Amino acid sequence: LEKRADIARKIEERDASRAAEKEIHEYEIAVQRKKEDDKWEDSSAERELILKKMEAEIAGLQKTLEEKEKTLPGLQTKLDELPGLLITEEAEGDKQRCEELAEEHAHQSELSKRDANAAIEALEMQLGNLRADYDALFAEKETAQEKLDKAYDESNKLYLQTVQSTGGIKILSGEK
Repeated sequence: LEKRADIARKIEERDASRAAEKEIHEYEIAVQRKKEDDKWEDSSAERELILKKMEAEIAGLQKTLEEKEKTLPGLQTKLDELPGLLITEEAEGDKQRCEELAEEHAHQSELSKRDANAAIEALEMQLGNLRADYDALFAEKETAQEKLDKAYDESNKLYLQTVQSTGGIKILSGEK
């Protein structure tokens, strides 16, 4: 009878010890998860802020690009008008000094074309640079989004592994 009471007391002590260990373990896991969640939220908020800044920068670049594109037709119109003005000046110059103005006109025409081509090339280069900047920023945004998605997937995997390992501990505890 005394041995049975001793065995029953030991069983109760063992069960109480296991319950205390289980509570401590569950508390530690909850604290760890809370810390990980807090870290995740902090880094997620930081990435969101970076993304918003990038989007604002992209919008500014897009607006600049659109403004530059609006100036191109005006320059093209001026460029289209340039040969007409040169022809008019040539006709007037023929009356006064036909040979002298013919040479000067050819020279001026070439310089004007080169200047106009240089101006067009400069604007096209600026446009190309703006597009390259836009593409680079867009690629950075996509990369950041992919990293965010990957981190989220890894967090879910870690969560599932934790749940599975916790489930395994509960099963082993139940068998004992």
